[in-house]
Amino acid sequence: LLLLIPVAFVLFLKQGSFRSNETLPIYGNRFLPEGKTDTTYHTVGEFALTDQKGNVFTQDTVKGKIRVVNFFFARCQGVCPKMNSNVLMVYDKYKNSPDIVFISHTVDPTHDNAQVLDNYATQLNASYKRWYFVTGNYDDIAEVQNQYLLPKADGSSTDQIAHSQYIILVDDKDRVRGAYDGLNINQVLKLKDDIKLLVNNRNKK
Repeated sequence: LLLLIPVAFVLFLKQGSFRSNETLPIYGNRFLPEGKTDTTYHTVGEFALTDQKGNVFTQDTVKGKIRVVNFFFARCQGVCPKMNSNVLMVYDKYKNSPDIVFISHTVDPTHDNAQVLDNYATQLNASYKRWYFVTGNYDDIAEVQNQYLLPKADGSSTDQIAHSQYIILVDDKDRVRGAYDGLNINQVLKLKDDIKLLVNNRNKK
């Protein structure tokens, strides 16, 4: 046991530092504006939605925050419960970090009003302003999904938007920095690690 303690301690240190010099990729189209020397990257555009408390939810609500984003619907009996359970695992690690927020967008806006979303948030023990559950009209939700570089909402029904099971990581400059299969535990664990890496490197370009 005494021999194992130093080994465990070294592994603990390596877990938090082995990627400290890495940076995450920046996804999306990029271009060099005329007359500029710095590359401009894709950023998530403006949006106006409604959160689980019935308040207006816009890009200003989460300005300067690192975001963990996914899409779901409350009455889903398929992938959504497992995906949000995995999101909850990540949330539990970072729920006390004021610079990190979680955003779950419903793709069933006809059914999932603010009250439904608030009940859903309560079931997950999600704290308001740490984990937002948001809704809006059909077109706005579909456009926001596209802004996060997820596949276009092909195959949508008349009342639901086809959605991805991927969880998106966005930095404090509104740039997409990662996409993770919300049903794959190894990718969810990588998300946890990448959030830490992003926090450690948030002042880097």
